[in-house]
Amino acid sequence: MPAEGALLRSKFRPLFLIVILIVVAILATSCGTSDQSSSSSKTLTLVTYDSFPEKDTSLNEALKSFEKESGIKVKIANAGDTGTMLSKAILTAGNPEGDVIWGIDNASIALAIEEEIFQPYKTKNFEKINTNLSNILKDNEATPVDYGDVCINYDIEYFASNKLEVPQSLSDLTKPEYKGLLAVQNPASSSPGLAFLMATIVEFGEDNWQEFWKDLKENNVEVGESWDDTYYQSFSGSSGDGQYPLVVSYSTSPVAEALFSEPPVEISPTGNIDSTCFRQVEFAGILKGTEKTKQAQQLIDFLVSEKFQKEIPLNLFVYPAAENIELDRAFTKNSRIIENSYQIDPKLIEENRKDWIETWTQIVLR
Repeated sequence: MPAEGALLRSKFRPLFLIVILIVVAILATSCGTSDQSSSSSKTLTLVTYDSFPEKDTSLNEALKSFEKESGIKVKIANAGDTGTMLSKAILTAGNPEGDVIWGIDNASIALAIEEEIFQPYKTKNFEKINTNLSNILKDNEATPVDYGDVCINYDIEYFASNKLEVPQSLSDLTKPEYKGLLAVQNPASSSPGLAFLMATIVEFGEDNWQEFWKDLKENNVEVGESWDDTYYQSFSGSSGDGQYPLVVSYSTSPVAEALFSEPPVEISPTGNIDSTCFRQVEFAGILKGTEKTKQAQQLIDFLVSEKFQKEIPLNLFVYPAAENIELDRAFTKNSRIIENSYQIDPKLIEENRKDWIETWTQIVLR
């Protein structure tokens, strides 16, 4: 028996070693997969528009503090302008290219909700958000993160040197003295262009806004495809060599003009016309289909925290959605909150947007 036992053990040993090696290989593979999955679960992709600053700003420093505190890395994925970004999100709904999206505004939010791109979430910082903004959505599909106003901006020097009064209303823009002075954006391709169209619809009503645009066309309005085109190429008040002293931009654009002038100046060379403004609210939301819901919720909470909100004005040149955020004087001295800006229910916009844009296109471009 001892000899037979020894023989059995000698035959068993190679088989035993093979089994052990297989088990070790499986465990190693499993651990590698687990580590990889763990690493992947600690990275969130924030889908946003092209103009979102990617590095070397205090906004990005704030994001780094979130990464340090939470252990979650944030990867920025630029997806074009707002319209392009939303189109991509709709096409990938349920199987998103990222985890959180930022930059869909109140002119497009109803479409985003209808297409079910969001996974609803009520942030733990909800009570800190301005109630006029938080009340826009009833079911917390997305979270307001910032707001501003789209307004007519003007080149102060042009009007002073030509001894021409600055227009005081939308109706004034059709007067002969302002012929060939205004640049706007195509509402089919531009977020501020769509906001300005909304302002004219509110002002003149569903039955009369078309006449305003006919008059504006006869007054030689310039149309660009994007805000970059009109502001940096058409507008005479920016850094370019534009010919148009009036442009559709933001109420806070004068802040950027003052800060980025060479050298920086105390008073901006541009201003805006308060009576022409449309309120624009930007939202961040969790993309439906993400496998990182908990981490995405943490990021949403951070985006409306004081630490992050206070960095928004001088980086994105809009106002923070959270209340009681102290604004830097460099921001406030060349900006002011517009008290009576135009607004429309997002659902009403969605019900009519396609027809409004098509009608505008027929009037202005054809």
